[in-house]
Amino acid sequence: MPRRRAAAPFLPLPADAQELSTDAWMWPRALSFLSTIGEMPLTPPLLTRLDPGSPLLWRDERTLQLGDDDGPRFDTAEAWVEPLLSRLRSGFRRGSFDVIAHAAGAPRDAARMLLARLDPLLVDDPAPARPAWVESIGLSDGRSEYRMRETLTDEGIPLVEIGQRSGVAVVLVNGATAALQFARYLREDIAHLPVSFEPGRVTVGPLVVPGSSACLACRDAHARDLEPAWPLLHAQMIGRDSGPIRAAQVAEAGRLAAVLLAADSTEPGRVVRVSADGSLAWHAVTFHEECRCRGPWFPSRRGTGTAPALPVPLISTRTAPRSARRA
Repeated sequence: MPRRRAAAPFLPLPADAQELSTDAWMWPRALSFLSTIGEMPLTPPLLTRLDPGSPLLWRDERTLQLGDDDGPRFDTAEAWVEPLLSRLRSGFRRGSFDVIAHAAGAPRDAARMLLARLDPLLVDDPAPARPAWVESIGLSDGRSEYRMRETLTDEGIPLVEIGQRSGVAVVLVNGATAALQFARYLREDIAHLPVSFEPGRVTVGPLVVPGSSACLACRDAHARDLEPAWPLLHAQMIGRDSGPIRAAQVAEAGRLAAVLLAADSTEPGRVVRVSADGSLAWHAVTFHEECRCRGPWFPSRRGTGTAPALPVPLISTRTAPRSARRA
């Protein structure tokens, strides 16, 4: 009798396929399917939940109240009320509410009425922030990088290895930032967020996503349009030592960097400047018409075209290379 081919590499089939049970034959295929589940994209972990600022508190032996400031009250005589409220506090997806209510034993109409009553107290989890790593340019004190990593972690920013494509490079700079310092990040399509420690101030931003948001050259071009002497003035600030960088400065810069890294940010190109007295000044950087940072497909300005280059003729040989002849 010819041998039957194995269904999967996990369990070789015996020579006598007639003696193989159905369960034993299907088990390797089930293992193969289960092994692919870990590669499937997971559902985004964005949940809705009761406002954490209004905890569930017992008012008496059968009444629950949300918060201690005269919040809504719920009679728990029905056995499903308490477990459903606890489930809403831990987080749920709105599209699955009927299933959750059914699992708690709640009638559908009553559960929906409770949900409508709670709607003003429901909050959605924020979208996950962009992951980041920390680098520096011209800083002599390595503690600043360490403190920035600690602050970003405390603010909920996941840290990744340097160069990971999904991450943003948070780059600490001694003195004002120059567009040339970040040319490598643009060339390699790496998102980056400059944090410059200048004399008497700290500047955070803009968050530059190559091809999607304005770059530092756009910033420079807009500033030059407003003040023709700006390039000369700015050049004198590049690399200028800011003096000792205090931990409080790094902490505040990290907090603001986390704000700009938030994935739900709706204002690209934002820049914030922190003065010596702690006041904040916000502004935004937009694309400049003279900058070609939007992508290789971005059209050139009129009048800047050059004559088309002639194709380079191919070099032909009459004989094959020596290595090919040996083969």
